Amino acid sequence: CLLRQLNDDKENFVVYKGKYQAPTGSTPNNASDTMDGFKELLKKGAADTKYPIHTISGIGALTSADAFGQVEEFTSKLPTKARNLPLILFVAPEMYTAYMVAKRNLGLYDIKSDTEIGSRVDFTKCVLRPVASMAGTTDLWATIPQNIIHVKKKNFSTSNVLVQQNHRDVDVLIDWFEALGFGCNDFVFTTAETVAGQSGIQTSSLTSEQNSRLAPMHQEADGTEQNQELGTENLQNAAEDGE
Repeated sequence: CLLRQLNDDKENFVVYKGKYQAPTGSTPNNASDTMDGFKELLKKGAADTKYPIHTISGIGALTSADAFGQVEEFTSKLPTKARNLPLILFVAPEMYTAYMVAKRNLGLYDIKSDTEIGSRVDFTKCVLRPVASMAGTTDLWATIPQNIIHVKKKNFSTSNVLVQQNHRDVDVLIDWFEALGFGCNDFVFTTAETVAGQSGIQTSSLTSEQNSRLAPMHQEADGTEQNQELGTENLQNAAEDGE
């Protein structure tokens, strides 16, 4: 039960919004203090002067009223090679719903129920997915599944959990090590608003080095099975194409 709660807290509060804070003495941290989530990674990537992520300006903070148009504008500003990659676009659940409702209301598709509405962004290979820990945000970011790194302690299992009972108190002791990251910042794209005003990068004119990195990844994504594990269970589910 405790481990299930730990995983729930991680998915809901840490994966995106987490910001590591070292514990103070014997005072336990909040769940959101246990590691840096993707929001922090995006901000650090945008500020990286040597290997920055791609920051796209002019999209604005996502709104329920205009989520559909903003997502399409975001993909239109991606480099051509990136639009042809199976990028996963990550948004808050409420923004995902707003996008799907708008897509239904356009009346451009012959569908019988909401289950037939596709989350692929038209004329691209990009797919929109909601992330629980992004709830309440107006952010938008994207990468390919192979680029998400998830590091955990090797061979961790519930048998490693030590439970101590004393004076009606129960202490649960676990050696828990976990971290998230990106394999290559060149394959990460986000809006300027997501990274809180970090300098924008013109993604329409990639350097020759960036193009050389993008080309083989494009070939691999098109021609091989994507079997690399995503960062967390939440993102793993998000990356499954349900169309």
